[in-house]
Amino acid sequence: MICHSGKFVFTHQGKCGGSSIAQSFKEIFPEAFRARFHDINGPHTTLTDQLEYLEKTGHDPSTYFKFSSVRNPWDRQVSWYWHWKQYVDQDKTSDSKTPENLPESFNKWLIENPGHCLTWSGMNKFDYIIKLEDIETGFKHVCEKLNIHPRRLIHVNHNTWRPATKGYRDYYTQETINMVAKKNNDIIEKFNYTF
Repeated sequence: MICHSGKFVFTHQGKCGGSSIAQSFKEIFPEAFRARFHDINGPHTTLTDQLEYLEKTGHDPSTYFKFSSVRNPWDRQVSWYWHWKQYVDQDKTSDSKTPENLPESFNKWLIENPGHCLTWSGMNKFDYIIKLEDIETGFKHVCEKLNIHPRRLIHVNHNTWRPATKGYRDYYTQETINMVAKKNNDIIEKFNYTF
């Protein structure tokens, strides 16, 4: 999301609360909210692409407040899994939705689809990164930096398929714990995430 009137760039990382953040700015910056699906590469474009776009269109990226959000990578992978089950997987009657089969189904999926990681080559270019685990505080800080009255964060995209009784740790084997750790090492180190 690039907002010229508010002078900010929001890089939406999937499954990190980005839809809630964007929706919460909809009333103040409707033009940026609508444009996020059409500019560059859609709503999940990279910061590098956003900064290049600003330069190409005659804007100075250094005058924009650049922020994003992050999430515990192990929890995020479980969220991706349920997103995939809800919107992509055609086998809606699969036994993999039952609690006793979840770990086996999740680990198989994760090994076959290892691409969802949070490695950012330009992480140091952000002015601020909101941790999903403290999203309310982070969102309030962003509002203050943008000189707008702090707004109530609108929570969207609650996954209705994910069993509320299982925490993300219940899904993993040691192999997949290590796999996520290796792929998201920079995020884990920078934000002190642990399994």
